Amino acid sequence: MMRKISILMLGAACGWWAANVDAATADMTLDNGLRVVVREDHRSPVVVVEVAYRVGAVDEKDGKTGLAHMLEHMMFKGTAKVPSEQYSRIVAHYGGEENAFTTDDYTAYYQVEAADRLPLALELEADRMEGLSLRAEDFKEEHRVVMEERRWRVEDNPMALAGEHFSAVANMASPYRRPTIGWMPDIQGLTIDDVRDWYHTWYAPNNAVLVVVGDVDTKQVMAEAKHFFAGLKAHPLPAAVVPREPEVPGERCLKLQVKTQVPTLLMAFNAPGLRTAEHSDDVYALTMLAGILDQGDSSRLAQDLVRGQQIASTADVGYSGIARGDTLVEFSGIPAQGHGLADLRAAFLKEIKALQDRAPSEEEMNRVRAQLEAADIFSHDSLSGIASSLVSFEAIGLTWHDRDAYMDRLRQVTPAQVQAVARTYLVPERMTVGELEPKP
Repeated sequence: MMRKISILMLGAACGWWAANVDAATADMTLDNGLRVVVREDHRSPVVVVEVAYRVGAVDEKDGKTGLAHMLEHMMFKGTAKVPSEQYSRIVAHYGGEENAFTTDDYTAYYQVEAADRLPLALELEADRMEGLSLRAEDFKEEHRVVMEERRWRVEDNPMALAGEHFSAVANMASPYRRPTIGWMPDIQGLTIDDVRDWYHTWYAPNNAVLVVVGDVDTKQVMAEAKHFFAGLKAHPLPAAVVPREPEVPGERCLKLQVKTQVPTLLMAFNAPGLRTAEHSDDVYALTMLAGILDQGDSSRLAQDLVRGQQIASTADVGYSGIARGDTLVEFSGIPAQGHGLADLRAAFLKEIKALQDRAPSEEEMNRVRAQLEAADIFSHDSLSGIASSLVSFEAIGLTWHDRDAYMDRLRQVTPAQVQAVARTYLVPERMTVGELEPKP
């Protein structure tokens, strides 16, 4: 008879594998402040090079939103050494691929190359870290592109537009209230001088982390990193913003009419992230809480609200404590036929109260741990996934050690801790409710 292998057993086996990955990870900081992290992974002759700058939308000012994303576009427009449009052509010529993304907390650029092209990737990144041309004619073109991007991503997407407004209410004081892509009037008002100031203020080796993952030799990577980046100059940086949300004496409500076919309920509770939590255990407990409510078909919302009582056609919970500042535990759902937003809101609150009144069972905890561990294992199937995961911790002021300890910390969460964070954070004074009704 074939022996069955559970997800938990798979996780235990992969725990051994992860320990060996840890042993092949190294870091150093150059004299100019550039942090370098290398993780060897010899499964395929490929290398991922990712450079993240510790600056994002939270560092912008009101009236100048969208600057971080605007500069991301301009980073591909050339230097004196690599003229406009040649960066992407060079990468493509050698069979590589490249892209970038902007978040609230940081801005990242990555290349996926054949392992023997590591020096090329590092040389290209070092070149644009300090030598970007930032020509007015390139800005004019990319300015139009960014405005069009906002139109099709947000303004022509009713749910995305509603989500922006909801976030602006849920994050009352925190700069997370501003959209990462920027408000349209602010984007329209941006100038090439704004972008130049942003670049020269924030883009420096002492505000960056270089992550290299793949079929490489650590000593060689460190030597190459010194060769290409050590000559770049550090410079003084503004104080980094750590978004915090003050105590609020009551819930906030938002009602919107949007161009959708069905009503939608949004609920959010202000909660800390890993950088702002007084007790980091709370972050891991909140992660487990979100999993108990909405992690797979056996989760409480799926069993109780969707299949059981059939109050909701969809019901979701999301939380990530991997953030520079305070963040949100977010609920969303669409009522099932015959039910309204008030019914769904009451059902969400009932599920929350059930967690507050009684700790989850050990069986539930084991199920969520297994699912989270499986997801963590699968995220390591891709070198790009590993690099982005390391960057997500390094770029917010934590380290790869915190990333590798993440699953161990989740395994240590107790049912009582889940109950405690439900009582502490899922309360009316931290709650924002958004009711989205179809526009007539």
